[in-house]
Amino acid sequence: MPGPTRAILCLLLVAACASAPPPDPRLTALSEAYAAEPSGTLWKRQATTGDPRELMMVEAELGTRGQLSDPNGRYLGSRTAAGVGLVTYSRTAPVTGRRGCADFPSAAAAQKAFLAAGGPAADPDGLDGDGDGSACGWGAQILAVSNRFQNRRGAAPRSLAPARVPG
Repeated sequence: MPGPTRAILCLLLVAACASAPPPDPRLTALSEAYAAEPSGTLWKRQATTGDPRELMMVEAELGTRGQLSDPNGRYLGSRTAAGVGLVTYSRTAPVTGRRGCADFPSAAAAQKAFLAAGGPAADPDGLDGDGDGSACGWGAQILAVSNRFQNRRGAAPRSLAPARVPG
């Protein structure tokens, strides 16, 4: 193999094996700020924000609390369920992170970590393999909550213990 070709291949191999970049501290701080907010404030944000990332982060935080709906008729997935399963983000970058779905206590916790690490645009841990912006089964949970709420006869479910994410 000629020298320049070998050098290019070596550089590509080194780049593919590089460690994951550190999470954006602004996203980590934002995730922590949402974790400190009362649920009522988060439900108001869920209903009014025009920022897709904020909406995803707020719903993930509410999900980690087991909050599926509020007394005002708002529910997880009311504004996000339509995007579940739609490939929106390219997943061509190599997975360089070390966390997997089994490392999280729930799909909501995985989604929260995924967003704090740069998701949905980036996915260093490979938690959103299909590129729909939902990590580790979070999209399926959002759809289930949304369908349950839309098809209910009585009151919306108010809470649910977070389910363990299958590995």
